[in-house]
Amino acid sequence: MGISRDHWHKRRATGGKRKPIRKKRKFELGRPAANTKLGPQRIHTVRTRGGNKKYRALRLDTGNFSWGSECTTRKTRVIDVVYNASNNELVRTKTLVKNAIVTIDATPFRQWYEGHYALPLGRKRGAKLTEAEEEVLNKKRSKKTEAKYKARQRFAKVEPALEEQFSTGRVLACIASRPGQCGRADGYILEGISRDHWHKRRATGGKRKPIRKKRKFELGRPAANTKLGPQRIHTVRTRGGNKKYRALRLDTGNFSWGSECTTRKTRVIDVVYNASNNELVRTKTLVKNAIVTIDATPFRQWYEGHYALPLGRKRGAKLTEAEEEVLNKKRSKKTEAKYKARQRFAKVEPALEEQFSTGRVLACIASRPGQCGRADGYILEGKELEFYMRKIKSKKAK
Repeated sequence: MGISRDHWHKRRATGGKRKPIRKKRKFELGRPAANTKLGPQRIHTVRTRGGNKKYRALRLDTGNFSWGSECTTRKTRVIDVVYNASNNELVRTKTLVKNAIVTIDATPFRQWYEGHYALPLGRKRGAKLTEAEEEVLNKKRSKKTEAKYKARQRFAKVEPALEEQFSTGRVLACIASRPGQCGRADGYILEGISRDHWHKRRATGGKRKPIRKKRKFELGRPAANTKLGPQRIHTVRTRGGNKKYRALRLDTGNFSWGSECTTRKTRVIDVVYNASNNELVRTKTLVKNAIVTIDATPFRQWYEGHYALPLGRKRGAKLTEAEEEVLNKKRSKKTEAKYKARQRFAKVEPALEEQFSTGRVLACIASRPGQCGRADGYILEGKELEFYMRKIKSKKAK
């Protein structure tokens, strides 16, 4: 009778047989997937339980698509399938499924926009217009009607990325319906992500009537995903004319040595641990609370200059002239006494001193590189250092 979706005619999870209490039922059967293709419309009707119907779309080439920020919907032609997050094979075979990204004909939306605002959309300067377009855009209107259009034009801004698409005659859209179930390929034009609740469905799945258009201050921006590399920072204008500094790549930062109350600018060498996601370690992404290794040289130079004691150096190691001058310099009795007094508090914990001997120390990023454009942090010490060294060691052992 075909594939059954009930559990009576399937084995238990343990592998044991189950004694069915009844025969297979029609309402429990499994049907083949529609795999709706892009092409001239062809829809089959399927009778389901209770005499209801499903519309199994085998081929579709049109659909109703909504333009969210303008609160309008138009029927238009689906041109191509360009992306599917779940399977590239569905793109190759031009299969229309829910959440597939498609290109659609922009003409119906351009016609509506130009008729509604009396402004051109996605047209090159000096481009020739047809008689019908000329009539819509440059039509003579009464003062009252002109004032109405002027009032509308205050809210007529279209984001640059979308306007660029309109100039090509195609826009990207996402299919929101299930063509294999309802026989339609309806969806919405892709725009910037909005973080407001007016343009989203309710938790129950019901539609909400927006009381206003999308606002710039409610938009969502893509994550910076700051990588380790030569510095590159973008400036982003935010609400109130303020600025955010979106670091795309960074390789230096200011790190503080807490127990010594000093801060130095140094080079970030590598990302070694991230509690939230190992993928951020693999891709060397700098985020808040990422554990990194930094160059220890600026801190060693400061320590040796401040205490006149070597730090993390092997016995009998050769020193450069500059280092020799700092450590074994002749000083007056008063200055020597000052250094002796300092040296009473110069002890560095063994785990940290061991790191200084390798030329690298573990540090934690405390700033948010994607917001402030800086990778600042602090050197790990004490219990925190022990904890992360244990974590890194166990990770390497796997």
